[in-house]
Amino acid sequence: SRSFSQVQTLRVENSQARAVLRPGIWWWRAYPADDPQGGQGAFPGKITVMHFPPPLLRNPQGGQVFSFVQEFPRINFRWEGAEPVEGGESPVYLLEASDNPGMNNPRLAVRTSLTALSTSELGPGQWYWRVTPSFGGEGGTALSPSPAGSFVIEQIQSFGLSPGPEEPRPLEAPALSLAGTDPQGVLLLQPGEPARLRWLGVAGADYYRVNLYRKEGEERVYSDLRVPGTGFSLVMDDYPEGAYFWTVQAVAEETLESPLRTGSAASLEFSLTKPAAASLPSPPASPVPPLRPAAPLPPVPVAPAPPASAAAPPFPPPVLSRPANLNPVNEAILGSAELRGKTALSFTWDAVEGAAAYRWTLYKAGEVREKILERTVETPSFSLEDFTVLSRGDFIWQVHPEAGEERGPAVENRFRVDLPPVQRSRPVDLGVLYGEE
Repeated sequence: SRSFSQVQTLRVENSQARAVLRPGIWWWRAYPADDPQGGQGAFPGKITVMHFPPPLLRNPQGGQVFSFVQEFPRINFRWEGAEPVEGGESPVYLLEASDNPGMNNPRLAVRTSLTALSTSELGPGQWYWRVTPSFGGEGGTALSPSPAGSFVIEQIQSFGLSPGPEEPRPLEAPALSLAGTDPQGVLLLQPGEPARLRWLGVAGADYYRVNLYRKEGEERVYSDLRVPGTGFSLVMDDYPEGAYFWTVQAVAEETLESPLRTGSAASLEFSLTKPAAASLPSPPASPVPPLRPAAPLPPVPVAPAPPASAAAPPFPPPVLSRPANLNPVNEAILGSAELRGKTALSFTWDAVEGAAAYRWTLYKAGEVREKILERTVETPSFSLEDFTVLSRGDFIWQVHPEAGEERGPAVENRFRVDLPPVQRSRPVDLGVLYGEE
């Protein structure tokens, strides 16, 4: 964090230092070892470390066959790259297609900042393709390329039809696991501790639908319709104890060659428990006074107070607390007067001690809440500039603090967008009007 509450001191050699940093945002400073202020006056620098794995090839699928009669078919390439850090540089991708698996002398080599590209420059034959991300433009730093994918382009006679590509198979159900459960499926969560659901990735899946149900009555209590990764965390402080079950379903987006595909939903049952509140022991009953005066008791020796150096160690730092003073306030109504002339809608809350960042999420309220937008910010505020995500109806915005891998409890407010319905006008045919200038 910028406050340098937890520091890693590095050895300096010739005004240089080396360190291995995990992904995230880091602050650094340098100052003389004999600085009486201990570096308080040193101006900090900022470093963003991002893990950028090789791109994941989505289309064409391995071994897919494209047939044509006269004109070369249009091949729609699509891949998935890592999300850039907010405020950081976006990558540039190099798409290569070659007639050999070693990718020597590629027939196609195109740079793009998108994660999709379409071309009809490739003729009949067996083709191999890969995508390499880079930073710094052409001639910049190139990262590891993706494993090569393959596809086939074949020409058929006009009087015969090729069977074409095979019908895509349904997606498999992912294997689920819930961290912290015992062999009986009991999950004990401390206040502010999230339930961490994980699953194995499914081949061909673009994202996953995650739902949480109460076992009694199978009531759905949480829904996230689009989780791009293979993990999900939820703070369950406001959920009562009892039996629940998760469901996770893999989804593949619609393409030009394949419709939207889903797989069977996998389920995982567990029993939520929370630590019992500590209770103080009852004071002992008062002794019955004696019938005659008791003999005086001998003096009780008093042990000397321990020296200051032997004092008990300090308590560990408290966990992250809930953000307070959220604005817009709960059940706020935003109409034309509040939104007219504005270029952004501001969401603010009080800073949480020890928090390095905040996760802000916007949901569309309804029978099942639908996640619309999610961002990570370093300051206790967020400005929504894209008003197209808002429509007439109820919304929920949520924020929770983060510090490294620690995730604090979430707090949320509701608000309503009350805009007048759009009145569509109809043209009136007035015919031809004649007159003088």
